[in-house]
Amino acid sequence: MAGEAGAGVTLYGAPYSVYVRIARMALHEKGVAYDQEPVDIFAAGAETEAYLALNPFGRIPALQHGDFVLYETQAITRYIDEAFEGPALQPQAPTARARMAQVIGIVDSVAYRTLVWDVYVAHTARSKGEGAEHDARISAAIPLATTCLAEFDRLLDGRPCFGGDRPNLADLHAAPVFGYFRTVPEAQQLLDRFSGLQDWWATISARDSWRVASAGDTD
Repeated sequence: MAGEAGAGVTLYGAPYSVYVRIARMALHEKGVAYDQEPVDIFAAGAETEAYLALNPFGRIPALQHGDFVLYETQAITRYIDEAFEGPALQPQAPTARARMAQVIGIVDSVAYRTLVWDVYVAHTARSKGEGAEHDARISAAIPLATTCLAEFDRLLDGRPCFGGDRPNLADLHAAPVFGYFRTVPEAQQLLDRFSGLQDWWATISARDSWRVASAGDTD
């Protein structure tokens, strides 16, 4: 990736991972050059001794910058923002920073599981003919998914991004979740009810950082 010298920055993880994509977006927004080392946690033998030395929990992503090793996506993206030159991805005002953290918290605690695993992953399994139980799983997830969408729409408050005119870490955290969720027919029907979210997606999905992070997607 082209960008400012990253002094030996390596991102470990699978390109399809929501959380790897979040980190990639942050790196691209800051203009940081980096190497990506593939780690597929669902592949046999993925938890190698070498990777567990970086993250003993075996989860992705992990970031290495020189001798400094970091895991947990929130920590990684905040470090990227604070360690490198480029547009600020965190607001300075306490209220704005708290709102950013709130959106990230909603993504991590509710939206990721509901929108990605309970809807997108179930839809993917359903499309492969792996059982009608996936219809029930999606249907059961719709009420909580609707609450997530309604709250994100409210928090956007008609602005282009959660951060106002420019994206902050909240936008980067939410984008990969929506990138998968919106490909499901039931999801699109829900999104049609939230024009603010649709406008937000048009804004964030047009950014180079999203194009780079989602490279290889068919939709």
